[in-house]
Amino acid sequence: MTVGGNVINIKNPENVGNQVFHLCSEGNRKIIQSSVRKGELKDIAKRLNDLQLEFSGIDFANNVSNSVVIENLHYDDESPEISISRPINSEQIKSTVVSYMSSEDLLSANVIFSQTSGTVDVNSPHNVKLSGQQLTKCVHTDFDLNITSELADGGRYTVNIEGFDKAGNAAKVVAIEDVFFDLLPPVLSLDSPIVGARINTPKITYSSNEEMGKGTITFTRTGGSEDPKSPQTVELTGAQLKQGPHYDESFSD
Repeated sequence: MTVGGNVINIKNPENVGNQVFHLCSEGNRKIIQSSVRKGELKDIAKRLNDLQLEFSGIDFANNVSNSVVIENLHYDDESPEISISRPINSEQIKSTVVSYMSSEDLLSANVIFSQTSGTVDVNSPHNVKLSGQQLTKCVHTDFDLNITSELADGGRYTVNIEGFDKAGNAAKVVAIEDVFFDLLPPVLSLDSPIVGARINTPKITYSSNEEMGKGTITFTRTGGSEDPKSPQTVELTGAQLKQGPHYDESFSD
């Protein structure tokens, strides 16, 4: 084994089978000898980092084998780290734009949308293969997977990236949970008061087919006594924004 011009030999080749080795010096040569505890050879390889591997042997009759050399080896047993910054946990989305960062160049990677609840998605999970510049060590901002038409409106998803570096180490990734895909607008209804009704308090009965991010109810004078405050708008808050019917909500304040 050669490292940066230094030759590393394995002594006692007939004992290589289940042995582990120890790095020591002999002149300008670095030599691995079979005398240390299991696991230290990997530590040695990590310190040496860039390697050239030469395999040769001698049989019991002292016949020397041919040599097989593999150059430009790089020892890497550390997992790459990928962090997803878009979407975020519990976000409501209407596109499949993602942002992520990789700590090193990847050999392969896939972005995966897996449905967890909500509207049934018979095609889940959705896998999108990354390629080219998408696999490089850097920040990747606002990359559109273009699978909007494939997701189920009203479905909740986990977003994950599965990747491997060039040494085959699996990436460490924290998946994004409870992402709500919402492509269509909410459907609202006003059930009370009815057209032409006479009221003595501003109570409203309404419903929404989904939870709203924001909502307003506006009272506008159209006739009768003057109202200098018209129109008057009330912002919906808290439980008033939830999915479903809302009976006799009072807006007298």
